[in-house]
Amino acid sequence: MAPVLYHLERCPYCEMVRLALGFLGLSWESKLVDQDDRSDLEKVSGQTQVPVLVDGDRVIPDSGEILKHLVATHGGKLLPRGRRDQTLNGLLAAHVDNVLAPLCRDLIRGTGEPAIREQWTHELQALDRLLDRGDFLFGPDPSIADIRAGAWLIRLESASGLAIPEDLQQVGAWLGRLRLASSTGSVASGKAAT
Repeated sequence: MAPVLYHLERCPYCEMVRLALGFLGLSWESKLVDQDDRSDLEKVSGQTQVPVLVDGDRVIPDSGEILKHLVATHGGKLLPRGRRDQTLNGLLAAHVDNVLAPLCRDLIRGTGEPAIREQWTHELQALDRLLDRGDFLFGPDPSIADIRAGAWLIRLESASGLAIPEDLQQVGAWLGRLRLASSTGSVASGKAAT
């Protein structure tokens, strides 16, 4: 039985889970949650926040917990090889949570202060430099850090129309690979909603 994902279309945390499911090649059932009526979600999980993954008899709320579950149940495919890179992956994921996510939230809300835009450009330039090892941050395969950063940038682009600057070609190509993974895998609709 395919896992069931309760999610919203325009939620970066839901996007993280969709990306992970796509990269793992898992078929999953899409349950879009009604923004105004979350009673179905509450019946399943006892809460109204998304995302929630139902995998067999397990109900897993919270994108971080869902990602941990997917890594544990699918052989760590979303972790780079080697302890050093796994540690760096964790540090990058924390950086996304503490720096990139708040920055993207500010930009989505329309805060266009020069200092915020300058910091956004700096973050993208750093990300571009990190992509010199292959298609993803740690080489040929995606990691949790790719998924967390990509989900926020995909959400920012769709919400604000703020595009990746053309001179950051590695980031643009990387984001394209992430979008492709997000658009595959859902058994309910033929594609995941982004």
